[in-house]
Amino acid sequence: MPAAGYLESAIAAARAVPSQALVLHNVSFLKALVLTESEDVLAQTVITHLSTGASDFAIFSQSAPATATWQCHAKGRI
Repeated sequence: MPAAGYLESAIAAARAVPSQALVLHNVSFLKALVLTESEDVLAQTVITHLSTGASDFAIFSQSAPATATWQCHAKGRI
């Protein structure tokens, strides 16, 4: 998945919190997410609200079967 896909996922998740500005900071791309036609992959974007009013985001994936561990692919601050 290209880096723009991670950024779009983070922005879409941030829009669920309408009071926040849509600016991404300290974005890190940790591991490539390789998608193939032969393997199902679950993906999720997690938003963690901080006491400072900002939020952190992280994008994870898990290969099937569901017993596989979640892998973090990108993270940053909104």
